[in-house]
Amino acid sequence: KEYSIMKKVLFMMAMILPMFILPSCSKDDEPNIDGQLVGIWEEDTNSEWEVFCIELKEDGTGCQWAEDYGEIDEYGKSYFAWSTSGGKITVIHENDGSMTMDYAIRNGKLYVSYEDETITYVKK
Repeated sequence: KEYSIMKKVLFMMAMILPMFILPSCSKDDEPNIDGQLVGIWEEDTNSEWEVFCIELKEDGTGCQWAEDYGEIDEYGKSYFAWSTSGGKITVIHENDGSMTMDYAIRNGKLYVSYEDETITYVKK
């Protein structure tokens, strides 16, 4: 009888375990990406010194950097994951945590706002 109970337990474990090991294929697990945002954006400014740039990719990854006179500054590129929901974009940096900002696209320009600051970008 103990053998029968043990066999049932092992069978149940064999059936349940793959549910925890196999990755989910649900659409709910995929990041929500606003396709209008995909591309390389450059700060809309007349300055050539310290122009901020961001690249947002379809796969929900991206990077940001600053350019000094057209060259990437000494800090290089910073990589992140991103997603959108209801006019907000959330950026998750690997070691720096996450940040959620408001965004809007009007007349070909991207407006990203956080607290009292808004940066305007144009597509490169």
